[in-house]
Amino acid sequence: MAHSKINEMTLREIATATDLNYFYLQRLSREKHFPDPIRLIGRNKIYDGRHVLAFFERRKRKAA
Repeated sequence: MAHSKINEMTLREIATATDLNYFYLQRLSREKHFPDPIRLIGRNKIYDGRHVLAFFERRKRKAA
């Protein structure tokens, strides 16, 4: 059984991918519905990019 590779991203990479402000993302990352980081590398939190992008899709649908 093959496991799919997790799309690991830092907040800076997420900011670039979503065209959002890094500091806005830092604030969002402290919200209770934002996906939890999957690990830490130094002071950088690493997130599963697929879960984060799904989070923004849900927010977009809610706002519509």
